[in-house]
Amino acid sequence: MKKLLLLCCFLLALLQAKANPVAPLDLGQLGDTIVVKIPIEKSNKAMSAGISIGTQGIGIEGQMPVMRQWQVRLGTTVLPFSITNDYYAFPTRVTVINTDALFAKLHLIVDWEPFTDRQTILNKVAISGGLSYFFEAKTKSRMKLRDPYYYGDIELGPDDVGELLVKSEWKGFAPYAGVGLNRLRLHDAFKLDVTMGAFYLSSPSANITGTKMLEDNEQNTFQLQKNLKNYYRVMPSLQFSINYTIDRNEK
Repeated sequence: MKKLLLLCCFLLALLQAKANPVAPLDLGQLGDTIVVKIPIEKSNKAMSAGISIGTQGIGIEGQMPVMRQWQVRLGTTVLPFSITNDYYAFPTRVTVINTDALFAKLHLIVDWEPFTDRQTILNKVAISGGLSYFFEAKTKSRMKLRDPYYYGDIELGPDDVGELLVKSEWKGFAPYAGVGLNRLRLHDAFKLDVTMGAFYLSSPSANITGTKMLEDNEQNTFQLQKNLKNYYRVMPSLQFSINYTIDRNEK
């Protein structure tokens, strides 16, 4: 049994020497126990912090290398926006939709850089995965006719017809997967990260309420929630981060 253990340790030593010839594998024998000490390769990259902007809005982020090919990113973003659109809800009826939205989250993302030994742009490539928590993820849309509606000779203005109010919310945890380029040098201690991926949002809640002639549309809430759940849970992300290197001795 001891010979088999020694053989396994010898094979591990060969594999470790091939991966990192300058970091030997130490073997020690204490009685009948084989002690194996496998060194962990520390990162020579520096901690950094900065700001990010993109489809997730604007935010701040800190980066901390943990091993030679791994780093952890912790940050937050906020994205408020308002949109007004004309939309043909019916073949001859134009509606005006006013939408207000707010998305805000915390995220913890791990980057794996598989090509750190390359002397090309490949050593900047990162494959990322992580988890975020959207503490705000909601939209509110108001929809009403743009032009008067005629019922025979009777003219009904947009205010006479009423409006629909649609509320949706995706608050909760959302996993993330993506790719990117890390530490593209800009100037001196400033570097640029470019990340692209997607968040898979939690199952949404939705609600429809109407006024005046549109007040019976609450029955469509279930169908709206089903459509949002099936088709509107993937949130694409493209972020640009400008970071300041905290440790200027980075290699």
